[in-house]
Amino acid sequence: MWYNNGAFSIRNGITIFWTDSGTDKIHRANLDMANLEVSNVEDLVTRTQGLRSPSGIALDVVGGKMYWTDYVPDGHRTDKIQRANFDGSNVEDIVTGLYGPGGIALDVVAGKMYWTDRGTNKIQRANLDMANLEVSNVKGLVTGLEVPNGIALDVAGGKMYWTDQDTEKIQRANLDGSNVENLVTGLGSPRGIALDVVAGKMYWTDRGTDKIQRANLDGSDVEDLVTQGLRFPSGIAIAMSSLVNPTTEEPTIAKEDVNRDGVVDVNDLVIVAQRYGKTGTNAADVNGDEVVDVDDLILVAAAIDSAAAAAPAARAQVHSHFTKSQLQAWLTEARASGNTSRTYQRGIAVVEHLLALFTPVETALLANYPNPFNPETWIPYQLSKSAEVTLTIYAIDGHVVRTLALGHQAAGMYQSRSRAAYWDGRNAVGEPVASGLYFYTLTAGDFSATRKMLIRK
Repeated sequence: MWYNNGAFSIRNGITIFWTDSGTDKIHRANLDMANLEVSNVEDLVTRTQGLRSPSGIALDVVGGKMYWTDYVPDGHRTDKIQRANFDGSNVEDIVTGLYGPGGIALDVVAGKMYWTDRGTNKIQRANLDMANLEVSNVKGLVTGLEVPNGIALDVAGGKMYWTDQDTEKIQRANLDGSNVENLVTGLGSPRGIALDVVAGKMYWTDRGTDKIQRANLDGSDVEDLVTQGLRFPSGIAIAMSSLVNPTTEEPTIAKEDVNRDGVVDVNDLVIVAQRYGKTGTNAADVNGDEVVDVDDLILVAAAIDSAAAAAPAARAQVHSHFTKSQLQAWLTEARASGNTSRTYQRGIAVVEHLLALFTPVETALLANYPNPFNPETWIPYQLSKSAEVTLTIYAIDGHVVRTLALGHQAAGMYQSRSRAAYWDGRNAVGEPVASGLYFYTLTAGDFSATRKMLIRK
């Protein structure tokens, strides 16, 4: 249930892929979104190729692959994640031995795969080496759900969206699983979900009402799109026909659009960084000199739209994929090149802006996540300047429960689980604390702020 990380705006001339758990098939068709007309329906993968009950589906447009989950509620860990070419050929197993996988989503640039697990009622994420089909570092992001099903990513906005068929709602959270929100409630049995981030829309299948519906990304303005001819609709994925159909004329795509997703953004910079130093023919070699270097990176940066570079979502992207020292090194190298062209100088200015995103405008203590929690939580914060940082946790009566001396911290963002302050729910002598309301105070230089959190056991 993935729509190319929100890179395309849904328009006429698109291709829709969907799974059919009733016939054990994966289908593809042309979709006229303006008139809601479907044509040229094809069977891509069928039961003869080993499908049993396909559920979620996701597309890697750049790699020409579709990924899906295959789930049979038989009580055995025989379910799997598979992939194939867009025409259904070359079916391969990605992950086996699962029980209850539902939706699947890809962050192609970061090499991440997300999926919902109906057996454990959680959302999981893993590293995915798409070339070697190696999956590593599997971790749970959101737990305690009812029956999560479809999942879709807005990588640029730092959000994941999913459907929960038992609670009949659509929810979203940050990509690290924090800040869970309800968007649409009172549905029948929502299954697949896809995003058109550019147009600000999400699309989903509802197996309870046999419909395809859509709404704004904040859950407002729900409307029916297809209400007839459906039976048990499940996964859904959408992409421009010109990018998934090899017989269609190739669109004109800027050379700076390295991942060929229709927009030049931070994701293209990420690919250049990943291929830095590579020689020979390479999509990241923007200037065509057969080596990927700082010149290619600066040319891509110069093509990034100013509004996109200034958007709040850019901060999450930069912090996910780059380090402050990495950006600084590129700037030093670019400035030393002596290239004074207007394009090159604009590229330098964009990288300077991205570097500035590592320094917050103000110091702040942010909301802990998860909250309520049991027994552990992460406490994020940001520093506008370097300081000695201390986090003190108090009981409701003002008694100090735990003091976390975080030491001297450089200016920057401390929001991810690897950087935020961590509390394991224990007091100074290692004893688990009781359920209830607690307060936490961050002291950084002359800054001090307090928030509250709840342990619920």
